[in-house]
Amino acid sequence: MRDEKKTKEQLVAELRDLRRRVAALEMNSASPRPEGGRRQAEYTDRFRLLYEEAPLPYQSLDINGDVIDVNQAWLEALGYSEEEVLGKNFRHFLHSDQVAHFTENFPRFKAAGEVHGVEFEMVRKDGSTILVSFNGRIGRDDSGDFRQTHCIFQDITGKKHVEEALRKSRAMLETALTSMTDAMFITDAAGRFLAVNDAFVSFYKFKDKTECFKNIDEYPDLLEVFQPDKSPAPFDLWSVPRALRGESATNCEYCLRRRDTGETWVGSYSFGPIRNKDGMIVGAVVVARDITKEKEAEEALRKSQREMTLLYQISKVFLTTSDEQIYEQVLKVILDAFECELGVFGYLGDSGDLIISTLTRGVWDECRVEGKSIVFPHNVWGNSIWGKAITQKRGFLSEGPFRTPKGHVSVKNFLTVPLVFNDKTIGIVSLANKVSGFTSEDKPLLERIATSISPILHTRLQRDLQEQERRRAEQALRNKSDELQLILDTMPATIWFKDRNNRILRVNRSACEMMGMGPTEIEGRYAGEVFPDWLAEKYFQDDLEVINSGRPRMGIEEQLTNGAGELRWVKTDKVPWRDEQGALAGVLAFVVDITEARRGEEERAKLQAQLNQAQKLESVGRLAGGVAHDFNNMLGVILGYTELALQDVDPAQLVYADLEEIKTAANRSANLVRQLLAFARRQTVAPRLLDINAAVESMLKMVRRLIGENIQLTWFPGSDLWPVKIDPTQIDQILANLCVNARDAIAGVGGITLETGNNAIDETFCRNHPEATPGDFVFLSVRDDGCGMGKETLGKLFEPFFTTKEVGKGTGLGLSTVYGIVGQNGGFVTVDSELGRGTTFKIYLPKTNGPEALEQSEEQRAPNPKGVETILLVEDEKSILAMGKKILERHGYGVLAASSPQEALELARNHSSRIDLLITDVIMPAMNGKELAEKLSELVPGLKTLFMSGYTGEVIAESGVVDEGVNFLPKPFSLKTLTEKVREMLRS
Repeated sequence: MRDEKKTKEQLVAELRDLRRRVAALEMNSASPRPEGGRRQAEYTDRFRLLYEEAPLPYQSLDINGDVIDVNQAWLEALGYSEEEVLGKNFRHFLHSDQVAHFTENFPRFKAAGEVHGVEFEMVRKDGSTILVSFNGRIGRDDSGDFRQTHCIFQDITGKKHVEEALRKSRAMLETALTSMTDAMFITDAAGRFLAVNDAFVSFYKFKDKTECFKNIDEYPDLLEVFQPDKSPAPFDLWSVPRALRGESATNCEYCLRRRDTGETWVGSYSFGPIRNKDGMIVGAVVVARDITKEKEAEEALRKSQREMTLLYQISKVFLTTSDEQIYEQVLKVILDAFECELGVFGYLGDSGDLIISTLTRGVWDECRVEGKSIVFPHNVWGNSIWGKAITQKRGFLSEGPFRTPKGHVSVKNFLTVPLVFNDKTIGIVSLANKVSGFTSEDKPLLERIATSISPILHTRLQRDLQEQERRRAEQALRNKSDELQLILDTMPATIWFKDRNNRILRVNRSACEMMGMGPTEIEGRYAGEVFPDWLAEKYFQDDLEVINSGRPRMGIEEQLTNGAGELRWVKTDKVPWRDEQGALAGVLAFVVDITEARRGEEERAKLQAQLNQAQKLESVGRLAGGVAHDFNNMLGVILGYTELALQDVDPAQLVYADLEEIKTAANRSANLVRQLLAFARRQTVAPRLLDINAAVESMLKMVRRLIGENIQLTWFPGSDLWPVKIDPTQIDQILANLCVNARDAIAGVGGITLETGNNAIDETFCRNHPEATPGDFVFLSVRDDGCGMGKETLGKLFEPFFTTKEVGKGTGLGLSTVYGIVGQNGGFVTVDSELGRGTTFKIYLPKTNGPEALEQSEEQRAPNPKGVETILLVEDEKSILAMGKKILERHGYGVLAASSPQEALELARNHSSRIDLLITDVIMPAMNGKELAEKLSELVPGLKTLFMSGYTGEVIAESGVVDEGVNFLPKPFSLKTLTEKVREMLRS
């Protein structure tokens, strides 16, 4: 066996044996023996070779402790040469702190004859120290007297460091376990608990640690464990068995219950296996935290959020819904929130009758009870559940079973609560047939909702009563005031009569002319309905000062917006007026226009402020929606007859150019309406799957004409673009507006670059662009090398009517239109621009997957031949009806023209031959277009229908027409658009 493969114990034993032999040879060297000299030399050489090559340091000291011999390993361990060591006392190589230790123990060593594991700190030649452990024996002569020591030592410095580090680590671990607020425990591979901390005891509801040290398979007798869905957790899904199978998890939730006490809590567990150096699982470590309070807080927050959301939705209905629909909409919100099939919302009238203002859709038709009514006198409902809820002012909840009268709607469960205001019941809310059954949370929640609704309902009922009284009073006043009105109308000043509630009771002719409204449009309305809110409030404050003081206010200079939308300066005198009993009833205002006297910078600044206020999104939306229908009808007539006239006039005649100008102006007007509606997101659209590249390429020729020859257009289409769902005309609007803006930003020669591509938007992008949302998008980029924009301009970029162009050079609606279209289609816009460095607009539209075919470009569509089919045309606007009939007849179609749905039905019944296509307006008196189409389909099976309308998208949507796959034509439309759409439908 080679020395390097021998253990320390084997080497020490061999050295001891050799030393005994050497000592015997030395003691016998005085008496010569045959061959003795040679053998002694051999043993001496062998011993010398062995200890010189030994891996452990060896030393020999004389009786005084001087070094008389060392081996090579000793010299290498301490860095000395043999000459520097031999003859020096051993104390020379010890740390100063160790000298006393050696002096004390060396005599003991000599007396005992051997030593084991004695530790000394020795100093190396370079000044560093090492800690060594000595083992040695005493060499004696034949007389037994001390001769020399034989010792080996081992460097244990590293071992000591490791032991010290381990000790500190264990101390830190114990401290950490003790201080941890989370429960922690460690098991072996068999599931036996090896260590737990103090938090473990309280987590599992033990009295002390002595109860904790069990085997894990004993815990099912103590605990019930449930998964987050409340189902029992099998033992093999507990944390320790999972960890011992090699699983690791963090924040794994369990619900626990002590079998003995019934205590229940929720724990969040993190666990994992403990492996040895060979990778084998030798145990498990688990950390658990009691999150019961957090879960309770989360549940309370969830309930609170549900209630706040419901209250918000109800409040929104009360604020935004008309009187006719408010009760129905409130009930719908509550039914959706509680997931109920049936519901009733009613209130008590002045006489105590219960008035059911709204029921769940369909319930009234299903109910076949004789004598049913929406008004229930007190003697009818008094003994019912509704009556008990009203009289006892408390809610009732029942899961049945129920016995209902014959013909009554089947009731499986119900919940009824009263609406109480100032300790008086004013109504009820009743829900029934909740699919999953009512819970213990539902009744208190609905009662809290009822408490919140009651003041609003009370105010609404009171307002209705006041409204009725006001109308009666106004009628009486009008009967007496004809002569007074004549006098007022002859006066040159503008005169207003307003009551204490800021309601306008009477105006003269001058006031009507100023506001551009008739008397019936002003009288009886609140000032806030005639004037902007801020102006109405200011007037009201002035009125209150006059009313409260009973003294007039003269010479008030203030602003007023007239019917033309102009902000005018007026001088107003206000005096109190009294009723027949002498009580202060309101204010009489005399108003004189002094605008011309207030011209100047202050006027322009205030006018601009008023203009900006008037151009808010909702104002533009209401304006556009209000005029869209009539304006689109008028434009449709102008455009249609102009195109018909162009077909009849020789292009060489002078009138042909005039007609072209009329057509251009009509198209521009129609485009302006579309821009307003697009900005307000009220545009009627027919979205479909679209290839952006194809849509852009079909517009390139027109874009080049728009931007001019001095600007180079570059087109980089992306490959494998995802499809998007959008109305193709909206892509045209976006591209035209952005390219025109880019053109106007370039002075002289320049370039515009169009680019498309796919882009997956992540959270990082959204953090830098708050307007963005994560997901897959297709982008359309329009980049120019024009003048660029500063921060101030960028901040107002998408505001309607904001423009940096000269007066008359732009409407300020182009970018507003783009912004509205993109938002309407679920996308967003980013802008990158600096002064002097150009601008880049990026339009992001969401990726859409669907079975529809991609929209073809205009160039791919086949030309329209003339038709021979019969078309039923229904339009309540007679001018449009006549124009449409003329266009279709000119293209070969037979036309049955009807100005009402009733007339259309009569024509269809009396027409003997086939009707191939119905073209109908959507919004008409008595019956809408969808209802007409349904009735005609019974008379003419398979009849195709083309809907048309000039109303906004939201109005049409209420009729249920603009749905997927429905053919729709927005007004105004061109002759070409109408005939192409008709031909397309007849061919399909």
